[in-house]
Amino acid sequence: MPSLIGHRGCAGHAPENTLASIKMAAQMGCGWIEADASLLVDGSVILFHDDTLDRCTNGVGPIENLTWADVRLLDAGAWWGTGRQYAGVHVPLLSEALMCCKSLGLGFNIELKVRGDEGEKLAFAVGEILKTVDHGPVLISSFDMGALQVFAGDAPKGLLYDILPDDWEKTAQNLDAKTVHLWAEKATQDQVDVIKHTGRAVYLFTINDKSQMKLHNVDGVFTDFPDRIAGAV
Repeated sequence: MPSLIGHRGCAGHAPENTLASIKMAAQMGCGWIEADASLLVDGSVILFHDDTLDRCTNGVGPIENLTWADVRLLDAGAWWGTGRQYAGVHVPLLSEALMCCKSLGLGFNIELKVRGDEGEKLAFAVGEILKTVDHGPVLISSFDMGALQVFAGDAPKGLLYDILPDDWEKTAQNLDAKTVHLWAEKATQDQVDVIKHTGRAVYLFTINDKSQMKLHNVDGVFTDFPDRIAGAV
């Protein structure tokens, strides 16, 4: 992955986890984007971060019992910003996002957003989609190590941690993880150096101001505002 990855597309400049946000990331010079893959009850996989619809759509309530037929009717753009330039933007399927990234020449870090015990189902569903959709470079990441364990696709894997545990290297070896993604607020220089010494890449999330770039030797950052961070990594 390059040094600048658009977080949830380009969430500081367009509604997160939408095709509009992905396109904005490309316009701002990102080579890759990150977005959240969520499983619906009918087996569909969408881009969505939260457990409920309330913050990012005109719907309310949990998404766990919804189908694609329910979600596709929602407005995922009217909430964003002060105007209504994104009104009518929909929640995309993962397959749509993959094709969008491919057409724009973007790599795609798919985060498996696991809820409850659905990790295996989500990992399988994402793997099947990757088999059937023409896509560009992909990396699969998650906080849920069980989901990464059962993911059977060829895409490389990245470990996500709010706080790096003592057994991270054993997990990385077991999963053959190529990257480790750390929360910038808790990551230390020693952790970065140790991970780099094992030959794995280190990425920090979420960096939205150059003043947050306190660690050296990282491979890149996830950001909502690529225009603010360009040149800082």
